[in-house]
Amino acid sequence: MKYGTDVYVRAYIHARKSVTHKEYSELDESFCELLRSHGEMPHAETIMKEIESALVNEQGGRHIVIESARELSKTLLKKILSSCNEHDIHEEKVNFDLVAGVRITYNGEREIDSSLRKQLTTLLT
Repeated sequence: MKYGTDVYVRAYIHARKSVTHKEYSELDESFCELLRSHGEMPHAETIMKEIESALVNEQGGRHIVIESARELSKTLLKKILSSCNEHDIHEEKVNFDLVAGVRITYNGEREIDSSLRKQLTTLLT
């Protein structure tokens, strides 16, 4: 990577503040071209997720990752998301390593882990 992810995130956020809403698509195209010219396309998804998280945090929202051993029902997902605010973004992942249950991570830091794997690990240690 030519520059760290945080450098690209800060540059994008700074540039975004100097354009109007109508110019966001042009900014996005220019930013993708910058990533292409720096050979960063293999890292583009990671960079864009970090930008998304930074924008959400700036608006007072949280990036919420909901992991479960199998796909959640719409009812259960709706119950989990009922505690979210309008600025939050969420991502759902199926993680078979959890065995059963759910793990919810807020902003990559705070975690609620009610997975069977966590309970067994706690019980056996």
